[in-house]
Amino acid sequence: MADGMILRRGGGSDLAIRVMPGSVQPAGAAGMLWVETALAGNRWTAAAAEPDSPAAGDLWIQMNATSGNIINLLKRNAAMINVLRVKQHNGTGWDARAAWYHNGAEWTQVSSAFTPATDIQYTGSMTLLDDGDGHWRIKLLTSGTLTFLSDPGTDLDVFCVGGGAGTPNVSNCGGGGSGYATTAQSVAVSTATGYPVVVGAGGNATAGGTTSALGVTATGGSVPDGTNGGNGGCGGGDYGTGGAGGTNGGNGGNSGGTGQESNTYEFGEEGSTLYCGGGGGAISSGTYNMGGSPGGGQGGGYSHGWGDPGVVNTGGGAGGSLDGSATANGGSGIVVIRDHRAV
Repeated sequence: MADGMILRRGGGSDLAIRVMPGSVQPAGAAGMLWVETALAGNRWTAAAAEPDSPAAGDLWIQMNATSGNIINLLKRNAAMINVLRVKQHNGTGWDARAAWYHNGAEWTQVSSAFTPATDIQYTGSMTLLDDGDGHWRIKLLTSGTLTFLSDPGTDLDVFCVGGGAGTPNVSNCGGGGSGYATTAQSVAVSTATGYPVVVGAGGNATAGGTTSALGVTATGGSVPDGTNGGNGGCGGGDYGTGGAGGTNGGNGGNSGGTGQESNTYEFGEEGSTLYCGGGGGAISSGTYNMGGSPGGGQGGGYSHGWGDPGVVNTGGGAGGSLDGSATANGGSGIVVIRDHRAV
């Protein structure tokens, strides 16, 4: 058993919380935190930063300002701890532990033993990113089946981008529309359940494929209508001078295809990774029309007559051909999933 006191910030009376490590949930009492562990508890600390000089068995209630897992501490004045994770030192590093807090009426889970590197399985191609402070993010680059082997301890945010449209081998062609971008927050998942994930393919002279994961979908961009750029998350540029592909939900240049108007940043958060550049339209009086950033293919011009493909995993639309010499593929889409963040 590890007991302790937290001093309320700003001075005044102490606010007590009783920390109970063990493999069996104890009888609950107000202010009790049960940490599920077979390793004996030692000291415990509630802090945003890792405690100095930890020893095996030490417990760390990792805090931040936005977590929805809240421990209320009541004694004369109200206070609370926003719990990100409860961790225990194993002698060499910190392990996340499942933990429950008792408010006087019931137990509420405030931490999970979930470890992304070992508790996420995916049959396709996946990249795991550590965002710091216990936050994580995965990028699913190809289709597959996603399984959470333990409870992530939070709902999830899901971001999907559909595949970009390809362009046909016709002369004076507009650019392909990018895939659309969709964000959903606080998506619940179950453990040991295989969730199918489809990453929309880039079109080959066709519309881009639809991306779907955990009930969230994003459709692909549309092919150009002759000299007119295709519609999508960002529109493809029209044939002619100034027919650049659209960027960040915008329309294609030279009265090009229509974009989705809302931004195409990851999770809709400006300043994060941007997706969905529309393809540039062909141009006869210049070198090329640029594809939208990022991922849109440049349109054909007098230096080369073909349009360039969209970039994979951006949902970028393909560039339009000037001389009808070749088709160009759109870029495939992507799925990004993370632990839920308050916004």
